[in-house]
Amino acid sequence: MDDRTKQVVGEIADARTALDRDLTAFQQRVEQEANWQAQFHKHTWLVLGCSALAGLLISALLPRP
Repeated sequence: MDDRTKQVVGEIADARTALDRDLTAFQQRVEQEANWQAQFHKHTWLVLGCSALAGLLISALLPRP
């Protein structure tokens, strides 16, 4: 292989390494954002308010005896 080919192959390898690193960081962030316990610790009042609202909505949809 000539020098230009080796340079292109090296650039592709660097791009793959950077992409892998970025995807790993993105995956970790998605897992953290999808974790309800982490969200509860970050936004306690919002989670409690949504839970109360969901409870009121479900009780309003249930038939009365």
